[in-house]
Amino acid sequence: MKKIAVLTSGGDAPGMNACLANLFILSNRKGFELIGIKEGFIGLVNNDFVTLTKEHITNIYSLGGSILKTGRSEEFLLESGRQKALNNLKNNDIDTLIVIGGNGSYRGAQKLAELGVKIIALPGTIDNDLNYTEKSLGFDTAVNNSVTAIDKIRDTMLSNNRGVVIEVMGRRSGDIALFAATASNADAVVVKEVSKTKNQVLEKVQLAIKRGVDNPTVIVSENILNVKKLAKDLEAKTGKPFKTTILGYIQRGGNPTVFDRNYAMELAVKTIALIEDKKYNRAVGIDEGKMYDVDLSAVLTQKTNFNFQLYSLFDKLNS
Repeated sequence: MKKIAVLTSGGDAPGMNACLANLFILSNRKGFELIGIKEGFIGLVNNDFVTLTKEHITNIYSLGGSILKTGRSEEFLLESGRQKALNNLKNNDIDTLIVIGGNGSYRGAQKLAELGVKIIALPGTIDNDLNYTEKSLGFDTAVNNSVTAIDKIRDTMLSNNRGVVIEVMGRRSGDIALFAATASNADAVVVKEVSKTKNQVLEKVQLAIKRGVDNPTVIVSENILNVKKLAKDLEAKTGKPFKTTILGYIQRGGNPTVFDRNYAMELAVKTIALIEDKKYNRAVGIDEGKMYDVDLSAVLTQKTNFNFQLYSLFDKLNS
């Protein structure tokens, strides 16, 4: 029986479990044995493998996180660690490895492909920073989680006539910030892809106040600036009280959206089709709304797919 293995790596993303469940169902139908690797590359190095069964995947479609758990392995970064991983795959008779993760996970997958491992890589990261695909698994859920939280925060800010600066996730990409800002009718957004000074943010906030907005809202992508200092500066310049909120890991948790559940299914179907066709070292994603695959070695070199058109529309709305 052909053995294929799957791991979830890096930060967890809603929809990973749905993808695992669909991979199991399709593998079972094709006569493949699906092996789960615990804690991503940590389990790959430590030989922490488990044969997945129906009991593992029952009722996990709506469950956030990953039943296999995720992790980042320092040992795998070393040549000796990667050799351990390679030996473990060979000793367990693994034919193909499916890697579900983000930027760092893809780098690990590329290293294994260079050692001769047959790889299928699936985009599972809320940051949406894999630029070869329009959307990564978990991004839609993270944006919805963010908007739900922002809406609630804005309600209480309105009741107290306060402004607020809200930090969202997105270590390498401003996509969560942009989509959350547009959907929540924020007044300004700060992202990595567009240079913006504090004075420019202040201008947006002052214009919003002038137009009668009692709860001006600024959405900031993480690791750009100190949101508490920005709030104090805005308060000093406008005379309006400003609060801060860092949404943090609440964006990752909870039930995956309909989009992410369906996307997880599509990723699984495409993956098994590639394995059947003996087409390896491929990354699966969406291009113009359609599933496609691309050479794994090329995916991390592609330029940003940040939606500058949406940013421009948002900027015009608040000008």
